[in-house]
Amino acid sequence: MVVALGGVLLINAIHNPKIYSWANRIYQILALLPAIGGIIIAGRHVYLQHLPEDEVPACGAPLDAMMDMLPFMEVIQTVLSGDGECAKVSWNFIGLSMPEWMLVIFIIATLVIGFRLFKSFIQPKPF
Repeated sequence: MVVALGGVLLINAIHNPKIYSWANRIYQILALLPAIGGIIIAGRHVYLQHLPEDEVPACGAPLDAMMDMLPFMEVIQTVLSGDGECAKVSWNFIGLSMPEWMLVIFIIATLVIGFRLFKSFIQPKPF
């Protein structure tokens, strides 16, 4: 979701449409999709990290083994359903794990993009 959001925002920056144009609105809507998807995925990861140890789902196969054995969509479904490794916090910065930071970043991105989209519909009145 980070790459998808970055790609849409990069294309928007290169194209640089006017704020009140339909192209800008389309870019903002396209950027909202991975931002909201990121909130969902990061939120699920944060949820798994905060489960009590006895409620954490059982561990599954490593990602590279699943990619070799399973179809891509089944790997995505398995990864998103979570395993014991998802609940392990291996990195912290200022008291937040990586999924918590990504959740914060995606929420901020969604708010900024939503505000820009809202702002693009409110055109200033000429004097």
